[in-house]
Amino acid sequence: MKVINISEADGYKFDKEVNKKYNNKYNFIKFYHPNCHHCIAMSKTWKTLPNKLDKKKYKNLNIVQIHANALSDINSNCSKNIMGFPTLRMVKPGGKHYQEFNGERDMDSLKEFIKNTYKDDKTKKTKKQKPKVVKTKTIKTIKKTKKTKKTKKTKKTKKRKTKTTKK
Repeated sequence: MKVINISEADGYKFDKEVNKKYNNKYNFIKFYHPNCHHCIAMSKTWKTLPNKLDKKKYKNLNIVQIHANALSDINSNCSKNIMGFPTLRMVKPGGKHYQEFNGERDMDSLKEFIKNTYKDDKTKKTKKQKPKVVKTKTIKTIKKTKKTKKTKKTKKTKKRKTKTTKK
């Protein structure tokens, strides 16, 4: 689990973090404005949230806080249509899809939302099994094997013939 703070001038960093190629991390984001009284009231809960989550269970989760003035520098779809502050969203890996949080802004509600929206990829990357290669005989190989069998037979018959002629 990683805690990320995007300040006023760091909006571009968010797109780099979320849109990384092969990024498999979820991002629980709080869009805030420092003068908003709702944001101020929620700040203590937000700061303690990472300490209240199981770090092993949520290892592919980023807790992100984004300053309202950084929104203009963010291209990701999840930063659009923000109607007020704080706005909380769970952004799926790749940054294209998100789900907005509309519950109470207390610790239990936030943890429950994370539990319901975070999906850990339990199918860890394993070595791909190579498909079994089935060798099929082509017409050329069949002809070659027939020829080799014939030549073996002819050699054997020649040996037999020579043996019989000597007697």
